[in-house]
Amino acid sequence: MTDVTAAMALAFTPESLDEHPEVIGFLHRLGLGEIDMNTVSALGGRNPNWAGTTSTGHSVFIKELPAVVPTALQRTLAYEEVARRVPPGSPLRSPELLGADADAGLVAFHRVPGARAMNAIAVAGELEPALCVRAGAAIGALHGLDVPSGTDDSPLEMPPLAWLTALPVELLGGYSMAQLAGWRLVQNDAEVVAGLHALRAAEAAARRVPVHGDLRMDQFFLANDQLYLCDWEYFRLADPARDLGAFTGELVFQALYLALSDRRAATVAGGSDELDHTEIHRRATAGLDVAGDLVRAFWAGYREHAPADDPDLAARAFGFAGWHMYDRLITWGENHSQLNPVVKAIAGICRRFLTDSVATARLFGVALVSEELTC
Repeated sequence: MTDVTAAMALAFTPESLDEHPEVIGFLHRLGLGEIDMNTVSALGGRNPNWAGTTSTGHSVFIKELPAVVPTALQRTLAYEEVARRVPPGSPLRSPELLGADADAGLVAFHRVPGARAMNAIAVAGELEPALCVRAGAAIGALHGLDVPSGTDDSPLEMPPLAWLTALPVELLGGYSMAQLAGWRLVQNDAEVVAGLHALRAAEAAARRVPVHGDLRMDQFFLANDQLYLCDWEYFRLADPARDLGAFTGELVFQALYLALSDRRAATVAGGSDELDHTEIHRRATAGLDVAGDLVRAFWAGYREHAPADDPDLAARAFGFAGWHMYDRLITWGENHSQLNPVVKAIAGICRRFLTDSVATARLFGVALVSEELTC
């Protein structure tokens, strides 16, 4: 079992509701009754959350948003206002909002039964291009929405350009050695640093559209053949390349990590159990082949539903894909003491995305707007 597969197999234990009486009161105020403690579970994520069935028969998902970041709730509610105007039949769907409590920082959604997160589908080896087409269509529809004036247009923070020189001292104590090593891979590479500066400059000049802002595979889930997109705490007006790059990078990182980590699959396919340079190259090539099919499908779905393109969108998006992969690599290091050969191999591919994003986009069959899309 790979590290990714093991992580997906973990059962998350929710924080005790005895320590969160505000959640119980919140459900009562919404008229949803008492939550059945025998049904309570938690999903992964940065914020405390609870899922279960209430005494009125409602299947609910409750999330507590950070009190220190009230804009997270404001952005969530801003998206919900926009979502009410999404036309029937749109590929963009989200779970129904049941209510919110601004003082407690709580939101409650209808929990769709039988839902499977897209990253779990990928880890099980069941992610098909057709589902990626649907994800791309959803993002294309999102980027074409009309939003009211005054919608948040503050810049997304990552990567902070100052951190490319030195990390804030107050963060160092909380980082593992592997995370620090991941940051050094970025900071010690002058071409990568220059690429990130250029990417942020290009982003500042790009047109702004409604974006998810924190797009990952686990934000999509499939239930009853319907694809849903959730978690809107970062919703705002921003460069569409942010969402496109994040999801592209996610597809590539996931495919590479699974291909490079799965020894059984590698040996069955005629490779070696020893992860030497030759075997790393062989597995990485196989992973990129898988990722290529998924990435092309995602972009095809996007371009079918997206607003008019701009000539540099693919180049910016593949640059942000490179950053997303570095970010995933650094996050992976949170529970590790050092970077293993698998993530070091992925780091080399991250670098290519950032330093030559145009050529990388073409390599994946994603054309610039003036070129014919290779499907």
